[in-house]
Order: sequence, then C-alpha cells, then structure tokens
Amino acid sequence: METPVPSLSISESLSRSWRAVSKNIWLMAGFTLCYYVVIALLGRIGSGMSIVNNLFSFVFAAGLFSAFHKIETGAELNFNDFFSWSPRFGKLFGTYLVLFLIMLLIAGGAVIAIILSTGMAFFTDVMSGVVPDISSASAAMLLVTLLFSFIIMFVFFLFSFGAMYLAQFQDLSLSQRLSLSWKIGRSNAGQLFLFLLLALLVVILGTLALLIGLLVAIPVIVGMQYYFLRSMFPEEERQPEWDFMKNNQQ
Repeated sequence: METPVPSLSISESLSRSWRAVSKNIWLMAGFTLCYYVVIALLGRIGSGMSIVNNLFSFVFAAGLFSAFHKIETGAELNFNDFFSWSPRFGKLFGTYLVLFLIMLLIAGGAVIAIILSTGMAFFTDVMSGVVPDISSASAAMLLVTLLFSFIIMFVFFLFSFGAMYLAQFQDLSLSQRLSLSWKIGRSNAGQLFLFLLLALLVVILGTLALLIGLLVAIPVIVGMQYYFLRSMFPEEERQPEWDFMKNNQQ
C-alpha cells in the first residue's frame, strides 16, 4: 500500500478541531494550563531542567491526541483521558528522542555552515585586497540565515509531522514510523505549509485575547494535526501493509 492520502484538508481539520475543543473547552484549557504551570515550576528549579522539559515536551501533544481520540468515540471526555497514552511511553519517548537529536544536528550543522561560508567570503575579500563592507555583509548574512533556517526547519517539519502520531496510534518500528512520516510530509507539503499559516493565525488570535486565548488556541492547533493525520488511518480499518514493509520482506 502506498502512502495514505488524507480525506480531510487542513482547513477542514481546523474546523473539526475547533468544534471538539469548544465542546470541551474547560478540560482542554485546564490541561494546557496545568502543563505550562508545571513547566514554569520546573524551570525555577534550575537551568538543567530546561533540557528535561524539552525531552518530555511530547507529553503535552500525546495528552491532547488521547483526548481527541476519546472525543471521536462519542464518549464524555474526562481529565484522566489525557493520560491514556502512558502504555506507549517507551515508543513515544524513543521517537521523540531521535527527532530531538536530529533537530540538534541539523541546527548545529546549519550554524557551522553559515559561519564558515560567511568567514570564507570575508577572507576572500581580504586576500583580494578588497575592504569588506561589514554592514552589507551583516545584512546579507542575516537574509541568508533566515532563508536557510526556514528551508531547513520546514523540511524537518515535513519529516517529523506524523512521527509522534504514528508512535501513539500505529504499531510500527522506529524506522517505519520515520519513513512513513517523511512520506506523509513530503506528499502534503502544500497542505502543511497552510497548516503553519493557519497555526500562526490561531496563535495571534489567542495572543490578542489577553494571552488567555492561548489556552484554547494551542489545543486547536494540536487538534488540526490530529484530525488531519487521523483522516489517513480510519479506526475501522486493520493495520495496513505499507510499501516499505513489502520491500523489507523481499
């Protein structure tokens, strides 16, 4: 079976997410508030806790994914439902750790590449007897850095978009999760670019609502991701056999 095709667009996923959040607004906002209060308290313990926070930040999305999954069943959502992902902690942590390390390698490599390219351009001007224009070089470096960073981070976004969802709801190996996540992202690049634009708009609206709106905006964004990915994997269907599984068996 080839890469699954979503039956919902990003805009339709936003609509469905908003309906789910608005019907359970107090639980959604309460869970979001609790999570960020805990993060703030841990941050006060010491700077080392920021690394721990980053390594376990997947807990928030996993909790919301579980809540949306419960809502889909038509049953009443309870606060305990935000933690029904816990039996899959190992798979979720392993997947997120790999993504976290890949992101660090990409970010480090990008910084080194920018520094080296800028340094080489500066050195070439000096060796050629040309006085480097520092102000122009700084502006050009900033522009190149922003453009390069956006491209790199967008590609990583495409690669990682479905990985944590697959770890939580699909029985696949780590390599299969990452492979399928990349195929999903690559095949829906246009939709996911729209996702980023809509997510930015939702965050802006939440911020304008005296920041309190972020307690609703953030779950809505996570819900967009959940419903978009969920539309590729209907509950009633059995675990599909993807193309890369067949290739591995040959």
